[in-house]
Amino acid sequence: MMTDTERTRRFNELAEAYSTDLYRYAMWKCGNDALAKDLVQETFLRAWRALDRLKDGAAAKSWLITILRRAYARTCLLYTSPSPRDQLQHLVCRLLLEKGGGGGGGGGG
Repeated sequence: MMTDTERTRRFNELAEAYSTDLYRYAMWKCGNDALAKDLVQETFLRAWRALDRLKDGAAAKSWLITILRRAYARTCLLYTSPSPRDQLQHLVCRLLLEKGGGGGGGGGG
């Protein structure tokens, strides 16, 4: 278990190293600046909560992208209209969640 100082340091290192990459990925996924920023913020919030589960620092970027991808899928499920035209998007979002499994854990060992 990390001390509060170690946890804060590690989190700040992740945020500094990967926030730009996460924002680019979020923009690619959703095409909306405000939503992309919200997704990055949600990603870092979930990462903070699960930081003790990240065992392998080399897996940090893929871990964060997985968290972001799942946050995007949850957002799709929340805001997808039940109209027939949007059912395909709803299905894609469900598949993304199923493919990714559970919450924001992982990261190795």
